[in-house]
Amino acid sequence: MRGKTNNIIRFLTIPVIIILTALVLAVPVSAFLQLPHAFYGNILIDGEPAPVGTKIEARGQGIRVGISGNPIMTSEVGKYGIAGVGTKLLVQGEDIEGNPVISFYINGHLADQSYTWQTGEITRLDLSVTIPASSEDSEEETSSAETSTLQCHLLGENRNVSISDTGEIQESIEISSSLPAGQITVSINAGTKALDNDGNPLTNLTCDTSTAPPPAPENYNLYIAVDFGPDGAIFDPPIIVTFDYTLADIHENTVEKDIVIAYYDSSIGEWVPLASEVDTINHTITASVSHFTTFAILVPQVEPVTEETPPSTPPSTPPASDSEEPAPAATPEPAPQEEPSVSQTPSASGEPESTTDWNLYIIIAAVLVGGIAIAFLIRWIMLHEKRQQ
Repeated sequence: MRGKTNNIIRFLTIPVIIILTALVLAVPVSAFLQLPHAFYGNILIDGEPAPVGTKIEARGQGIRVGISGNPIMTSEVGKYGIAGVGTKLLVQGEDIEGNPVISFYINGHLADQSYTWQTGEITRLDLSVTIPASSEDSEEETSSAETSTLQCHLLGENRNVSISDTGEIQESIEISSSLPAGQITVSINAGTKALDNDGNPLTNLTCDTSTAPPPAPENYNLYIAVDFGPDGAIFDPPIIVTFDYTLADIHENTVEKDIVIAYYDSSIGEWVPLASEVDTINHTITASVSHFTTFAILVPQVEPVTEETPPSTPPSTPPASDSEEPAPAATPEPAPQEEPSVSQTPSASGEPESTTDWNLYIIIAAVLVGGIAIAFLIRWIMLHEKRQQ
């Protein structure tokens, strides 16, 4: 009996090993690299708790920036992210090789800390930065009180920030507002110089939906356009503009990576594309903007796919014989309509593709359930054989 049981166990073990190996090999390597490394903790600037609105960004080889979760803005004094369930700094990428070192930036300044990236980890890491004083600080101390207010009006969202007499914005700001289609977010780091067309510090910043934008270039559709003002304002370093778009508003066959942000150059009468980063998971598109004018999202046109139906040939009627009398005309009966088969139904879907993370979770769950079921089966066979002895 024991030999028979061992044979059964060997017989079941071989296919189990084959199935488990196939399931593991079926998961692409990139699937294991999609799980982000999440960070949270305390944050200090010059030894003091960082104010609300401080920007934290993670950079490194293969790490994506300008996406949801990287960078993030602080919503509580002296802290970034949340220890439990909630917002965290998510460090991830599509082409991360090995375990690169992550560098952290606080309002554009390199933090004192760094960390080695590990997929799927959640780490508390307290960050700090000391912003070096410039040689002009002694001169600026006497005129530090000479600051004015920059009024920001973004599609109904209003924010006031301080700006120095040399045009430097004194605090980081991030303003978001809804559009007729999607959303727009403008991020400006502290220390950014914001000057008008004459080189004077900006006093106001506006953004409104463009009611009569220039026509889209050939082979593109204009998704939405906004007018940033004042026209000709310049920013050093550039500010970050992010648009959210919805799949329902674009053609289902559109390649999202080909969507771009462009500005209209009135001097040449053309739309000029910007280097844009598209996040196809969260459906956002981001670009750096160094001056103000009219901006728009341009979506490539897609040729509609039409199915050609071959023309139907009417059945031929044989000529009537002279000796035959003409038969009375029969009332034509309606032809039965064929039910469309599954293969004739279009298979296109407007839903976004499922992410690799869900596939990984499903496969892992299937492996665990299958392994437990097989283990119980082997145990039952052994007990059954033991009772029969």
